[in-house]
Amino acid sequence: VLTSYLPKELVYRKKSGFGLKGDAISACPELIEDAKAGLSFLQKKKLLPEILVQDLQLKNPGLVYAAASLYSSLKNLGLLSSE
Repeated sequence: VLTSYLPKELVYRKKSGFGLKGDAISACPELIEDAKAGLSFLQKKKLLPEILVQDLQLKNPGLVYAAASLYSSLKNLGLLSSE
């Protein structure tokens, strides 16, 4: 059905993931702060070794977003002590 609306090259191409570039993270200071807090939380719980957000941003920007998301979710659910 899609080939009647879209080019065949687009319909039959290989799957690809949704990437997150380091530049996108740098443009959002709130995300960086939440990522730092998330990494700190994980390190205090001994779930993650000591690593800086800047290093992680270069090696795997998706993990920066994941750390920020985790922290934000825990905070919104009231599962973190007040800061």
